[in-house]
Amino acid sequence: MLARIALLVFLLPQWALAEDLWEFDVVNQTGYDIYYVYASHISGECCFCDDALGDNILANGETFTLLFTPSAYRSPRFDVRVEDVDGDTYSFMDVDVTGPALVITLDDLD
Repeated sequence: MLARIALLVFLLPQWALAEDLWEFDVVNQTGYDIYYVYASHISGECCFCDDALGDNILANGETFTLLFTPSAYRSPRFDVRVEDVDGDTYSFMDVDVTGPALVITLDDLD
């Protein structure tokens, strides 16, 4: 199914496509399917509005890759929230998206 998907979190101008991107992996180890993945830059009001998965589902054991355009942000720090099939949420604040993958487990349940 969804082994690995790259998604641009925000619309990019054509010139930005040649720019190096921040790639950030979200790994689902919750035991449940994840239906929503949100990322909100820490510089603004925290808004978990735009679902990065779209119509996709992040099944347990799978990885989803978020792509960010560095020139669009002052820093690589984002708040990340995911929501599983039961509506349970897992929130991670001030995450460095240039760092290691975010491995989500049941211990991270809000």
